[in-house]
Amino acid sequence: MLPLVGSSGVWTQAVGPQVGAQAQSRAAFALSPLMIGMIVVSFVARPLLAKAGPAVVTGGLLVTVVGAAALWLATGHQGGAGVEMFAPAVFLLGVGMGPCVASICDVAAVERPAG
Repeated sequence: MLPLVGSSGVWTQAVGPQVGAQAQSRAAFALSPLMIGMIVVSFVARPLLAKAGPAVVTGGLLVTVVGAAALWLATGHQGGAGVEMFAPAVFLLGVGMGPCVASICDVAAVERPAG
């Protein structure tokens, strides 16, 4: 999870000089619902993965698709929108990504068998 957050910070630093500090702040504010949803749901989904298994990840992927469709509806017809228009859709994207992030962490933590 931290590499994802860190890489977004590196991207912001790389693009920052071209777009300016105000645009950086607006972009960080606009993406905060995604990060909040992802972080909270990844902690909630981790215990559920042991009980329900892949169904949790499948549910997360379905929520991600719904969030992507909502984001397209919020911005696709207007060519752009304010943060208040697409924040709920970006939050849904984060909620859907949460179970996927939790499962990736579990897979990475599993020991490899010898041989």
